[in-house]
Amino acid sequence: MRETSLAARRDEHGVEVLLVHRPIRFTLDQTARAMHAIVDSHIARIGSQSRVGRSRVREVLKHIATQGWPADFTPDLTRVEHWRRWLIANAVFTDDSTGR
Repeated sequence: MRETSLAARRDEHGVEVLLVHRPIRFTLDQTARAMHAIVDSHIARIGSQSRVGRSRVREVLKHIATQGWPADFTPDLTRVEHWRRWLIANAVFTDDSTGR
């Protein structure tokens, strides 16, 4: 998948969403929570400080769309906010004012 293809599009209500698996759409907040649920637990499990690339977003959202949220997931609002900023900084989403 080309990295340039990972960019949120506005839906019919003007909210930026990533379309992962029709008809499932992820807002910025949902995407940030998904990154927190999957990537943070993976990084903690392997004890890594590695960088996360944009290509990981699609993989994470597909995991949530097909397998659901981890049973023991409780969001840490600080980490969700970190991922919101990361998604905007990495141009996956462009607008922080919608989708909360």
